[in-house]
Amino acid sequence: MVDEIVDQAHENAEGSNDRFVNVAAVIVAVIATFMALCGVKADNMDYGILQQKSDAVDMWAMYQAKSMKQYMYKLQRDSFETMLLTSPGLTPAARAEVDKRLARYSAEIDRYEQEKEETSAKAKAHEANVERMNRIADLLDMTEVFLSLSVALLAITILTRLRWMLALSLVPSAIGVCFGAAALAGLNIEIVLPAFLT
Repeated sequence: MVDEIVDQAHENAEGSNDRFVNVAAVIVAVIATFMALCGVKADNMDYGILQQKSDAVDMWAMYQAKSMKQYMYKLQRDSFETMLLTSPGLTPAARAEVDKRLARYSAEIDRYEQEKEETSAKAKAHEANVERMNRIADLLDMTEVFLSLSVALLAITILTRLRWMLALSLVPSAIGVCFGAAALAGLNIEIVLPAFLT
């Protein structure tokens, strides 16, 4: 009778350990799936950051080109204004031609100024997108760190079958899931990474 009770207790303990291991394995599987989703988002974010940086560089190059063209028109306008000052005896027809060119150059200078402002705004918008996307990428990085830590603790939990270790592994898991959910939702949250991760 005592032997039967001991055997039954032993079987119950083994069954509970199997359930414990199964629960830990399911948690690992869920974490791995979530990490895979976050990994896809991180890859897309990295590509998007590169594209936005490239677009910002293109806009600033266009801004510089417009500045150079505007400067050329300013030089031409200055040249004609100097000619008017140094040549008081111009015929009315010549004077009209100079005034016509001065008006055209001034219009071009104003046009390039407007285009430069628009181009600058686009470049700054791309740079702002890079900053926003970098913050999301940081969230995804921290997601990977905390979930990897959680998986490592779960592996130790499965090997040792310590229940308190399972509870401990859920702490970094919850933090990682919060970071990942914020990143997947596109929340613009700034976190300060430790110096060795930057």
